[in-house]
Amino acid sequence: MQKTNLLSTISLIVLTIIFVSKNALAQNEPTQMKKQIKTQVKSEAKNQTQIKEQKQMQNEIKTQTQSKNQIKNEVKTQTKINEQNQLKNENKTQTKAQNQMKNQTQSQSQSKNFIDLNGDGVNDNSIDSDGDGIPNGQDPDYTRSQDGSGFQKKSGTGNATGSGTGTTTNTGTKSSRGGRK
Repeated sequence: MQKTNLLSTISLIVLTIIFVSKNALAQNEPTQMKKQIKTQVKSEAKNQTQIKEQKQMQNEIKTQTQSKNQIKNEVKTQTKINEQNQLKNENKTQTKAQNQMKNQTQSQSQSKNFIDLNGDGVNDNSIDSDGDGIPNGQDPDYTRSQDGSGFQKKSGTGNATGSGTGTTTNTGTKSSRGGRK
């Protein structure tokens, strides 16, 4: 019996130790759980903050990229406008030059018997009373004749008589008509 008592006592002691340690562990368990939950909450809050920051960074990058693309498009548009304006100006200048050449050619070709052998732009058939190569209308030393004929007399006087038959005699000097010689 003593043996059984001893075994019973030992069993009782072991059971008491288990019970006490279980209670002690049970009391520590809620504290540990609370700590774990707090740690998890803190960790989750940190993760959420990081996620928000990443989203903000992505939005900022997206906005910057859109701004860069918008500026690139504006530069392209302005460049196209500048090129078009430059082409218009070049076309206007070219058209103006062509019209000037056309007008000059037309005015020269409209003149009767326009000939310019030396390429100076002056009609070689124009009247040049003093023979200096400058047509009367452009010659600063030219004086217009007073008789209304448009020709200057070089010298002398002339008489013309006729009977109405269509023939005349002229005893004066000829007026000088310039032109090609």
